Amino acid sequence: MFDAIFAPLLALNFWAWMVFVVWFVDLVSCAVYERGVVAFLSSVIAISLLWWQFDLNLLLVVVHHPLYAFGFSVGYLFFGWLWSRRELKRFGKKAKEALLAAMNELRTRYLHRLEQDSRNLNNWLENTIGIKNVDIKTLDAWKAELTAGKIPEPFRADYESNLASFYPKWTSYVDKLVAWITLWPFSMTWYFMADFIHDLVLSIVTHFRASYEKIIADIFKDVDLDLSKCKE
Repeated sequence: MFDAIFAPLLALNFWAWMVFVVWFVDLVSCAVYERGVVAFLSSVIAISLLWWQFDLNLLLVVVHHPLYAFGFSVGYLFFGWLWSRRELKRFGKKAKEALLAAMNELRTRYLHRLEQDSRNLNNWLENTIGIKNVDIKTLDAWKAELTAGKIPEPFRADYESNLASFYPKWTSYVDKLVAWITLWPFSMTWYFMADFIHDLVLSIVTHFRASYEKIIADIFKDVDLDLSKCKE
């Protein structure tokens, strides 16, 4: 079986090997940038080009050895499915972090807007929630809710509208799923070469920062001021 696969490859000329090299580089880049559909299209083009220009039909391996091809495909896609689940969790956690940051930013923006003079405030309230001429008591109640991390009910529609794009929908990550499943060897290699090292260094830095900050906090613990949360 292996002789039937590798013998035609060894007989290829320089340009045929260049097609393989370009195809390989494209698959690696698609794995890094998580472009599964592009990887599929480039694979179709590469296989077609090898068949048309160099008389190398890679699909004959499947035709002549269907059981081996089926077993390899099932095993390959199974590992790809496992890897895609792990990567989707990482993707979801990053999306959640971005959403939480946007939520805090939007609440801060609401608070800043509520501090405006009455004329600008009324115009903004009318455009944002369809209400104007709000009394001081209501404004104070809204500010208290926002300060506590809550959203006043009149602001909820605008709040959710501004944050809707941060929730990952199927169409936003289906291309990534295709890449994680079909290109998992490249994706996994890139993770251990780049993301894993980044996460490891970040974890070490965070640990040392916490230990050093604790030393400083212990020194200042008898001072009757909480300065740790003040902006630098």
